[in-house]
Amino acid sequence: MTEKHLSRLAWLVTAFGLALLSGAVILILLRSSVPPRPGDQLWYNDLLVTASLAVAIVVGGFVAARLPRNLYGWLLLAFGIGNGGVQSFAVEYILVSEQIAPLPLTPAAFYFAALGFSLWLAAVPLLFLLFPDGQLPSKRWRWLAVVVVFSFLVLATFMWLSPSAVLVSVPSPFHHSDMLGGWADNLTSTAVVFIMLAILLSAFSVIIRGWRARGLERQQFKWLGLASVITVLAFFFNTEVVPLLPGVLDALLEAAAFAGVPLAVGIAVLRYRLWDIDIIIRKTVLYGVLSTLLGVVFFVLIV
Repeated sequence: MTEKHLSRLAWLVTAFGLALLSGAVILILLRSSVPPRPGDQLWYNDLLVTASLAVAIVVGGFVAARLPRNLYGWLLLAFGIGNGGVQSFAVEYILVSEQIAPLPLTPAAFYFAALGFSLWLAAVPLLFLLFPDGQLPSKRWRWLAVVVVFSFLVLATFMWLSPSAVLVSVPSPFHHSDMLGGWADNLTSTAVVFIMLAILLSAFSVIIRGWRARGLERQQFKWLGLASVITVLAFFFNTEVVPLLPGVLDALLEAAAFAGVPLAVGIAVLRYRLWDIDIIIRKTVLYGVLSTLLGVVFFVLIV
């Protein structure tokens, strides 16, 4: 395939991802007319997080169209479409079918929800490992990429059959406590553990390469560092970890992470207008620490 054809393919994939994400947004708006199921987020929280993933799809499509031979843009597309397109659309499709009116092919949505989750989860360590030029740091890291790809194949094949893999509050018709369900549980749990370890190792590779990098490449790794700071702040303020923020503010922070990470990484990959990234990182850390202290004080006073 020529670069021109690959660029066109990138825009087609981007349009497909945005169409799926738009469908998910429409389903969320439809679901806003009914009370949420126990354990589900409020519809506007889901809307904020889902809509923010459009940034990953657009930036990924732009990078893939500009640099079609660089795998990085395609990985951003996989992350954005897997999370904001396939998984979000499938989950909302199931919820609308359960809460409003039965929809055709609802059982198939359980498989696509698992497929979307597998796609974006496997993309995370590869986004670290292949930063910024879409190439492995060296041949010594090839085994880690193989582990991630193999783990993705296991998840995509068995996760929808695993009773412990619950991605939506509606019971799945494919979850059975038989031998196949037990095997699916064991295989998917092992695959998730391998991907989590791959995320840690790939992040370690970023630290090593960022320390050794010089010049423009070092600036690129600083952009990835900025993205990592945003992600850590979002994780810290997550209501399931540290209940400091109300649900809507937590959703806003999560949406900022989902939108800010691909934006920062996209700027770094395209080497476009590398502003004073040191100042940006310092201000982000400073404001993050101040926000944490204010949140703690607010929480203590309220309690």
